[in-house]
Amino acid sequence: MGAHMRLPIAAKFAGMLVVLVVALFAVGFAGLRGLATLNSHANRLYGDHIVTLQKTTALAADTARARNVALEVIASGSPSDVDQLEQELGVKVVPQVTADIDALRLAHAGDPSTERAKIEQIAGLWDRFLSLRTRGPLDQLFGGRSAAHNGAVADRVRAIFDPLEAQTVKQTTAETTQAGSLAQQATMSYRHSRELVILIGALATLLGAIVLSLLIRAVVPRVRRYSNFASSVAAGKADSAVRVSGNDELSDLGVALNEMVKRRITEQSREDAQSEFAEVMQLTESEDEAHDLLKRQIERLIPSSSVVVLNRNNSADRLQATTSVPEDSLLSGALENPKPRSCLAVRFARTHVERRDGDLLVTCEVCGGTADYSTCEPLLVGGEVIGSVLANHSRPMSDDEAQSIKQAVTQAAPVLANLRNLAIAERRAETDSLTGLPNNRNVADTVKRMVAQASRNLSPMAALALDLDHFKQINDTYGHASGDEVLAAVGSTLTMSVRESDFVGRAGGEEFLMLLPDTGLEAARLVAEKVRLAIAELSIPSVQRAITTSIGIAVMPDHAGDATTLLRYADRALYTAKKNGRNRTEEFSRDMLSDGAAIAQPSSPLAEPSPQRHRDLDVPTASG
Repeated sequence: MGAHMRLPIAAKFAGMLVVLVVALFAVGFAGLRGLATLNSHANRLYGDHIVTLQKTTALAADTARARNVALEVIASGSPSDVDQLEQELGVKVVPQVTADIDALRLAHAGDPSTERAKIEQIAGLWDRFLSLRTRGPLDQLFGGRSAAHNGAVADRVRAIFDPLEAQTVKQTTAETTQAGSLAQQATMSYRHSRELVILIGALATLLGAIVLSLLIRAVVPRVRRYSNFASSVAAGKADSAVRVSGNDELSDLGVALNEMVKRRITEQSREDAQSEFAEVMQLTESEDEAHDLLKRQIERLIPSSSVVVLNRNNSADRLQATTSVPEDSLLSGALENPKPRSCLAVRFARTHVERRDGDLLVTCEVCGGTADYSTCEPLLVGGEVIGSVLANHSRPMSDDEAQSIKQAVTQAAPVLANLRNLAIAERRAETDSLTGLPNNRNVADTVKRMVAQASRNLSPMAALALDLDHFKQINDTYGHASGDEVLAAVGSTLTMSVRESDFVGRAGGEEFLMLLPDTGLEAARLVAEKVRLAIAELSIPSVQRAITTSIGIAVMPDHAGDATTLLRYADRALYTAKKNGRNRTEEFSRDMLSDGAAIAQPSSPLAEPSPQRHRDLDVPTASG
């Protein structure tokens, strides 16, 4: 379409108007020209021939009068009559004829020489009469004239006037013929002009009809097509583009309609994606799942973008990435240990946009220089910023895309806050408030999970059952507050003594459980001794006595193949350690099963020693 010359609709109608105006002008011009020609012929007919004919006719009449008066003078016998006729001839007739001849000369001055020669012939004959009158026989008529003399003079006069009259008649006839010819030419010119006007008018009408037909063909179908398409769009039924043709305002309208539908489809797709996102977000069960969903949603809305969700950890005063960051990303270094205030979106609680070649007054320490363009949206809940969402992209973001990010973040923020509060509540419900270790409930779930994982991986796992020695005496002697200090110190020591993959939990009272995945019997023995010695080195200012622990070890699959048996055997080894003097480590052996003491079925992850076991050890059940 762009390769063709653009011709606006207004120009098309203007072109049609120009065609019609030119056609009408041509009709008018032809008509006026024909009328001008007709007028010219009429003027020539009147001014050249009619007037000349009138002058010639007047000359013929005046010469005939001159002839008659001259003949009367010759024939008159009365001197008084002769004088009167001579007076008429000299005063009136002769000057009039002379004037008529001069008028004819002037009228034929522009005519061909043949026409002028005819007038000069008449003038020559008249000069002969004047000579005859003034210097010839006519001036001798009044003295002794005879009849014979008068007759001769009369013949001479007739000899002059006969050809003169013949010439004037001939001239009159010629003028009459020419006048008729001009009249015929005028009539023909009128007919020709009328035919030309009719022909040009018909051609102008035909041309106007053709132009109008082409214009209607070029405009009306497109108007109808665009109108039907617009109606479909208004009814929400249009799901494809309208065919665009031409190169004018109507084609612009077609392009605009297609853009509108494209935008509508894009907006509908975005709305559907947002609705789907909002629905799925409500079904997420953890912050990690919600963070990952938010990341994928924004990357879906903004193609070729890379998104990282950042979590604000107020207790640690850190901003942590909760979604994956590529190792080769410049963002990896910026997220090593950032403070929440390092992110300008978090600090100012509003959208922050960065561009690598931009000249910003303040540059974000997190996203500054990490991409060509970056957009960071704060996660706001009740006016509090709980994190941010950082999107890196290679091109400027459109207003619709920016609005989509804001909408997705707005939808996700309260869900994330609820999941965080729920996670905190669950952690509190599963965490021992005194030691910070997982409580008995968490221990039960973790044992099942870790044993199942070890079974799937066919890898060993060790269980260490710990019980503080004589803990009841510490409580009774130094008070429960001091006992709580001991428990907290032991919990901290256990946490620092294990790997990140290991598990430490408080099973209840002064009892603890350690689970060591991928750990065999020999390694478990080393860990147990390390822990026992570390606890023995604890010093609590309010407790003036040594703090020791007894540890029982059981390993799967060497000793047990399921969680229940593993915990029972670890508890049996702990019982043996208590029986053999406390502050020692014992590993399970089959000989322990022959001991007379019963092994209780555990109702908790760590089987409680039976009352009989404590009686055999002569140790109160609550004293350890």
